[in-house]
Amino acid sequence: MPNRVESDVQQLMQWAAKAHRPEAAPLQDAEAEPPDVEWLYSALGARIQDQAVGTTGPAATERLTDAINPVLAQFGKTFFKRVEQACYNVLCNDADTCKKIMDAFAKGDAATYIAGLLAIGLGLAGPVATVVALLVVKLFLDPAKEALCDVWKQQFPAPAPAH
Repeated sequence: MPNRVESDVQQLMQWAAKAHRPEAAPLQDAEAEPPDVEWLYSALGARIQDQAVGTTGPAATERLTDAINPVLAQFGKTFFKRVEQACYNVLCNDADTCKKIMDAFAKGDAATYIAGLLAIGLGLAGPVATVVALLVVKLFLDPAKEALCDVWKQQFPAPAPAH
């Protein structure tokens, strides 16, 4: 049975996958974040706002929609940029922690593991730590995996087709 953080991670990933920009939002330039990342910034902004006014918990999660709130997205992005260095310090401070993150990533549990580290190491509230952890996975771990495969593809011949 999944724990509370795991359930939250799964629910947020499902919402992010359905993310879309509001119809009224202007077209974004080529440098814009993908909708799922922008939605996570919006969710982060909403969770920080909920923490500030004390409306956290299941009721706050139920208010999420698949639309991106541009104001909350900017707020979430600004917050993430401010805590990014602290995240690095907590997550990359020693080889053992990095190894555990990579092991969790291989199992698909990196966001859950990272959320726990951030809640303990930075004192972030659980709902905020969960979204920050998902952003770390989306912005850093996923692209690193893709880059690794691209580099290997250049160094090794294509595998022989299976018969």
